[in-house]
Amino acid sequence: MSRVKEERVPLVEVKDSVKDFPGVRALDKVSFDLNAGEVHVLVGENGAGKSTLAKILDGALPLDEGQIYINGKEVHHLTFYQVLFVSLQYTHKFLITVLCYL
Repeated sequence: MSRVKEERVPLVEVKDSVKDFPGVRALDKVSFDLNAGEVHVLVGENGAGKSTLAKILDGALPLDEGQIYINGKEVHHLTFYQVLFVSLQYTHKFLITVLCYL
């Protein structure tokens, strides 16, 4: 009796994402996936593209190139309801700074 490995479709998948601003490429072919029940943290230097990627996943910015998939279905710009559906949450840097000084 052989077992067939069940292939999981990621809850959120980002493929080859690119975002440009005047004079700078903030994201250059970034890819990753998020599965149900996972927690991910973006860590990096200033200017590495963390906030840009978070804003794209928050629906605040569109991608210039690349694809975003929700449950295996491509979306071109995340809506407020899609962000709620997949429970994406973004903590802004300034809030962390303010809480450290309280």
